[in-house]
Amino acid sequence: MRKFFSGSPPRIGHWLLKILISDAEQEALLGDFDEIYKDKTENRGGFIAHLWFWYQILLLAPRALKDSMLSGASMIKNYLTISYRNVKKHKGYAFINLAGLSVGMACFILIILFVRNELSFDRFHEKADGIYRIVLETKHSGESFHMAPTMLPLVPALLNDMAEIPLATRISQKSSTLCNVGEKRFYERLIFTDPDFFNIFTFPLQKGDPHTALSQPYSLVITESIARKYFGTENPMGQVIRINNATDFKVTGILDKIPDNSHFRFQIVASFASLKNIEKDRLNNWTRFSNDYTYIFLPESVNPAEVESKFPALLEKHMEEGEREGYTLHLQPLSAIHFSSLSYDFARTYNKNYLYAFSIVGLFILLIACINFMNLTTARSAGRAKEVGLRKVVGAKRAQLIRQFLAESIFMSLSALAAAVLIVALLLPEYSRFLRRELSFHLIEDFTLLGILLGISVFVGLISGSYPALFLSAFQPVKVLKAAIVKSTSRLSFRAALVVLQFAISLVLIISTLMVFKQIDYMKKKDMGFNEEQIVVIPLQGSSIEHNPKVFKTELLQLPSVLSVSASSGAPASGSSRAKTYQAENPGGEDKEIYLKILYTDYDFIETLGLEIKEGRSFSQEFSTDIQQAYILNETAVKELDWDHPIGKRLSEASEKPGYIIGVVKDFHYYSTQYQVESMAITLQPTYYEYMLVKLLPDNISESLKFLESKWQEFAPDYPFEHYFMDEEFESNYYFEQRLGTLFTYFSCLAVFICCLGVFGLIAFTAERCTKEIGIRKVLGASVAGIVFLLSKQFIKWVLIANIVAWPVAYFTTNKWLQNFAYRTSIDIWVFVLAAVLAIIIALLTVSYQTLKAGKADPVKALRYE
Repeated sequence: MRKFFSGSPPRIGHWLLKILISDAEQEALLGDFDEIYKDKTENRGGFIAHLWFWYQILLLAPRALKDSMLSGASMIKNYLTISYRNVKKHKGYAFINLAGLSVGMACFILIILFVRNELSFDRFHEKADGIYRIVLETKHSGESFHMAPTMLPLVPALLNDMAEIPLATRISQKSSTLCNVGEKRFYERLIFTDPDFFNIFTFPLQKGDPHTALSQPYSLVITESIARKYFGTENPMGQVIRINNATDFKVTGILDKIPDNSHFRFQIVASFASLKNIEKDRLNNWTRFSNDYTYIFLPESVNPAEVESKFPALLEKHMEEGEREGYTLHLQPLSAIHFSSLSYDFARTYNKNYLYAFSIVGLFILLIACINFMNLTTARSAGRAKEVGLRKVVGAKRAQLIRQFLAESIFMSLSALAAAVLIVALLLPEYSRFLRRELSFHLIEDFTLLGILLGISVFVGLISGSYPALFLSAFQPVKVLKAAIVKSTSRLSFRAALVVLQFAISLVLIISTLMVFKQIDYMKKKDMGFNEEQIVVIPLQGSSIEHNPKVFKTELLQLPSVLSVSASSGAPASGSSRAKTYQAENPGGEDKEIYLKILYTDYDFIETLGLEIKEGRSFSQEFSTDIQQAYILNETAVKELDWDHPIGKRLSEASEKPGYIIGVVKDFHYYSTQYQVESMAITLQPTYYEYMLVKLLPDNISESLKFLESKWQEFAPDYPFEHYFMDEEFESNYYFEQRLGTLFTYFSCLAVFICCLGVFGLIAFTAERCTKEIGIRKVLGASVAGIVFLLSKQFIKWVLIANIVAWPVAYFTTNKWLQNFAYRTSIDIWVFVLAAVLAIIIALLTVSYQTLKAGKADPVKALRYE
């Protein structure tokens, strides 16, 4: 112990004293402390000496802390003052720097808000991590088909046979259901579901008990907007809403607004028990799939893979041997639904590849803005060499100069962030409307985003200020004041590389934008296989017309502007379709199985759409057998069956009489041109239709629609008249791609703008540094054109190099994106050439002002410069 407390003062304490005592006092006070410490050690012992030493440190700490805070505040104030003076002195460069970086940051924030919103889908549910949707895989003709719907008896079987599943619910989607209260009649999105729906999903009720609201048949839970729509200011609880003019349902709960980031899209929730009387035949049918979906909840202790492994045994137990072949059930996590691409899915889905594309664009724009900021900051810093020399002469230390330059750069970067936040706040409402998303931006509350943006700002500031901080601060003041600084070619080469990178990124965005619009134009102009113009589609919506459309059709044909009318089970672009497995005649052996989309139509369907008969004939009332056993296939189905002569070949389905092929139509797009044409069969259906297709003359469309509505009110007065034009519905299928193209255009233009700001600042700086050289050249006879060429050639060279870098990258990315489309345009060389020409023109326009200004300058003033 005595040895421990003997000797000189403790090293840590001595080090702390050096920190707490100012530089001016250290030489005198440190010696006094050592003397007193030794004296106390000899007279009173080491322990007392240590206590005294640490006590003195505690006494000095408050004063040192206060002095440090005052000194720090004074230092920060000094840094800000110098930064402000530099900005004021060079307003143009400061504006370019701030504008480029703030616009880039604003674009990055806007894209991040959109990407984060898409990734947040269905995350608001309290049990989100344990919720799964069961999806179905079927195999037909050796091909797998993945579908979102499942069979309705699945949920009772899961709850009875699998103890691992504590909660499960069915959802039967009714996309357009007639609801009426008194004279108010509207079509609404409605789902039937089990009582556990509210135990699995977090959809709070304003009124009603979520545990019992759907326990009884004919009970409804409605959203607040539906309550106002039908009942106004009245209390909707206990009120009655009639569904499909047939059944009265009682309101037992009021929902809060459904969050925008939910894959569910409904306005009314009805008790599943109601279907026991409405659709008895489907409740126990294991082979019939409609818009029915299954969701389950699994606790953390349950392994989803083990649950999925038990599905085959479940199907084997409940399905007949001939029924279960080709059926496989899978679990799909709730968070994956928004990005899935399953058939017959009612969820609002989104291609995740587009999310990656937007994220990359956002990073590209931010990178261009940061490069600009760094380029201009480092370029301008060389002009402050004399300032560094003078500061060193009057006693400034290198560490102080480093802190000064870094502080200035970070201050500018944070100022750009503040401007970016203001830009986002102004643009966000319009941006949200454009994307049809409810985007929110609360930076103070969003610590993650705030941390990311502050981190980026500080990082950009540090990188940008590192050159002047580390390089200029190392100058010897004598050489600086004698202007003996040698220009570094390595720094110039680095700056050139950054400019090339900027232009390369801009070129990739320009080429990508041109290809997006080229693909959209290709899809819109592609031959659909029929004439979709002036065809009005009238959904029959469960009205009496759907079971007997002949009289209604006859009435419509009385109007001269109605060219033809047809009824069918589905309509192109409607999204409504059916599919069945058929046995097709195979002359070489056993019948071949084929999975066909099936359309039930009347005699006039082929003529109304203008489908082209490639072989055989259309339906005709002259042939009595057509109504029972005639099929018309499309070309894709014939190719799949490998028939050279399809007419007369047999086609049969288990529940129907054998039929025969009477014709083959040219392939037509039932869905948009984004999807491959599927094998399809068309047959007559005499009793049940869901759509009426009316072909009109292009003249007096409004009068024709009024006539159609009047006839509808005459035949179905209890149902609102709804209609849409088929070509407009197809056009709406390209909505997202059109929005994508528009967004790419905006962001590409902003990227080019930011890039041009940087080039404009660099050419201005270059012209300023070459002022004397330009003056001498003009005195020696150089022309304005020669001066312009001298200053411009460097930037044009950089653009050409950028093209060499950008073209392979752009080709790879656009080719990868085009793989998402079944029918895609070609990648033509003119797209790349056009982008290159645009880039060169933009670069020339950007540098032309400064180069012409420098070329026309008075050489006398130039020689007097500096």
